[in-house]
Amino acid sequence: MLPTLVFLALLGCGPTAEPPVVSVEVPEAPPGTGQGEHTDLWRAFEARTVVVGGVSRQLTTASLGEIEIQGEGTSALHVGDEASREVLPLRVPSGQYPVEASVLEGSGDEPKVVAAIRLSLAKGVPRRFAYLGSFATQGHALLCGDVADAQLTAGAARDVMVRMQAGTQHFFTHATGESEPDLAVCQSGYGEGTYDAFVGLDDDGMPVQVVLDFQVLVEPIEASFDLGDVLALGASPLEVAGLSERGVKVARLVGGDVDISLDSASVSADPTIGGFELLWYDDEGEPMYGRQAVFGSKYSFSAPRGGKPRRAVLRWVAGIAPL
Repeated sequence: MLPTLVFLALLGCGPTAEPPVVSVEVPEAPPGTGQGEHTDLWRAFEARTVVVGGVSRQLTTASLGEIEIQGEGTSALHVGDEASREVLPLRVPSGQYPVEASVLEGSGDEPKVVAAIRLSLAKGVPRRFAYLGSFATQGHALLCGDVADAQLTAGAARDVMVRMQAGTQHFFTHATGESEPDLAVCQSGYGEGTYDAFVGLDDDGMPVQVVLDFQVLVEPIEASFDLGDVLALGASPLEVAGLSERGVKVARLVGGDVDISLDSASVSADPTIGGFELLWYDDEGEPMYGRQAVFGSKYSFSAPRGGKPRRAVLRWVAGIAPL
């Protein structure tokens, strides 16, 4: 899979009557975002050792340079990639703003990855972080200062892709032509996907930082429920602690085989829950391997052929915790 990059774009909108200060309208956070189930944004740029997947790795911070915003009025903040751009509800006046990357250094076969990007808007210290928006990345991306520079994304990003595939760089600031259009390009976490942006607010509620969280410095919280003797289960919906109260429907299908269905439509908008799987065991407690099919939010778990499972355990990811 090709490396996936992400960009921030501060696009000038011409003279306006707005005062030259950073302004923000914090939206309501969707399920699974903005409620602490994300990277520890205060420690994301702290030099330290982090254990990821049982391996100790170093977390460092690297400068991606500065973006310079010129002109009157304020500029809108765009995030995403060339194919999918989202306008965040934040406007920034002219000035120079440093950009940094939180970098998880490589270890063994594990490559170096970017865990987060931080755009500093003021010298204040964030007292809280609020959800600002979500964005998807599928290809190249960058950080730039105006509409004209934004049009340079394709050529600049192709150059980045070649460099990254060669293993020479995972992030850098790109300049082209006689001027420097302030293009900060960066790999987005472990690859393409949907990520969240957060704004750091000071004691007065003023924006001082924007942080893009690539979900690298987190680990899943696993949950499970023992369904017991599957041969004794009825066809009515099963009560599964941790799922039934959230509207997830689990039931045994009537028929000759032991089949379990699960409908997760009620939590499909929550990125912190999912990864459902069913573990089968025989009379001796030895694992058996069944079949699984997924159609959108609906799961179908079929018992192993040629055997009689006695017990089944449903397992899933119930959330994420910061490292």
